[in-house]
Amino acid sequence: MKKWIASAGLLAAFSMSLVACSDNSSSPDSNRTQEPDSKKTQDYCKVVSTDPFTIESVQNGYFSTTTIKYEDEKLVEKVEFDEARAAQMACESYQDDPDYGNVACNGKTIAAIGQKRMTTSEYREVLILFSTMCEGKSILEDRSSSSAERLSSSSEKKSSSSRNENSSSSTKTVSSSSEWVDYSSSMEVSSSSEISSDEGESWYGKTTFNKEKVVAANAADLECPENTTADDLTGYDVAYEFNDPNDLGRDYLGENTAYADDNTTPVSAECGSIVFNGDNGLLVPLSDTFKTRGFVIEARFMPTLEDDVGNIIATEPPGGSTDGWVLRLENNGVTFYYRDADQSYSWKSVNIGKVSLDEWHVVRVKIFPKKPEYGSIFYSMNVSLDGSLTQALSYNDDTSDLAYGLGIGFDSMYQETHRKWFFTGKMDYIRYGKITEDNL
Repeated sequence: MKKWIASAGLLAAFSMSLVACSDNSSSPDSNRTQEPDSKKTQDYCKVVSTDPFTIESVQNGYFSTTTIKYEDEKLVEKVEFDEARAAQMACESYQDDPDYGNVACNGKTIAAIGQKRMTTSEYREVLILFSTMCEGKSILEDRSSSSAERLSSSSEKKSSSSRNENSSSSTKTVSSSSEWVDYSSSMEVSSSSEISSDEGESWYGKTTFNKEKVVAANAADLECPENTTADDLTGYDVAYEFNDPNDLGRDYLGENTAYADDNTTPVSAECGSIVFNGDNGLLVPLSDTFKTRGFVIEARFMPTLEDDVGNIIATEPPGGSTDGWVLRLENNGVTFYYRDADQSYSWKSVNIGKVSLDEWHVVRVKIFPKKPEYGSIFYSMNVSLDGSLTQALSYNDDTSDLAYGLGIGFDSMYQETHRKWFFTGKMDYIRYGKITEDNL
């Protein structure tokens, strides 16, 4: 990653600006009429818990509770206000602050992740500084069981567990039980599609889904003939064919099952395709299948809304410090976005071509290695629309370091612009294949 913390002291100074009780820009007009409340008689800030580290504060008459954690080498902050109006105003301040990699606002709650990575020692310095500046409980240097150490230990155990799972050759499968699952965007599902109910939580991008098959809302009304002719799926590792209204999330080639998001409306179907209404989508937990530099992605889709902006399929990470790619419909055209966070926090884009409404189109993106007779391996990208190559260009990036799940038809990470990225129309299939350098 490009940005690193210069010192614990600088980090501490930076982090103090993140806490709600010391962020004046998030404070609304203090002259407004206030309801009587004993908690709001005067401004204050105090530490009420050290595990998790929690600050209670009142500023300009607004009460909030700020909880701070250490996740994936970053400071994670959750602020809960007692009034939605205060949260809304504070949200704008958080979103404008470049020190945050991503910010999610929902009602009276703000969840924010720091842009910069930090060590456990630097995180501990931040907690000590908070303790010093806020009245109440403090974290002392001689506390052997400090919150920072416990969080660090938990994080290291989780990392170790993930590495052990990656090195295992055993295969795990997703059960078809009706168990509800927390899908935590910052938790990597290593080398399997299994999500267990006791996975750790992340405050950002968290959604819930059911481990059952995705059944179309109108499945009972459809009488579809059995599909007796199968397409050639050679070269693909994942195939969502959307042929069965009673199992729309099925991966016809592997175990990368797609699930219905509990927070969106049910999807519908036609015989042989899935129908998105601009308010729903499917999510796919991350697996190692998608973590490869070279790959091919192909989708057959029909847009039905003029000037729509919607994700066809996306590994769309929040913030700017994680790799990702997005195949998106926007303004009657298809664009492929990609980001190698080790090179740049900005997205690169390739315009693939314009499409017409209410007609089927096939888009294909292929990123592949080539080995010249002399010299080292290099990568190229070919993009095509409806069978015609529209661009062929060199590709110097590597987006294999994915850390979040995939969204089909929407932004499964629930980012601030989440509502903009719902697809409206139909999809016949989405197919993905990884391309390695093994057989060059």
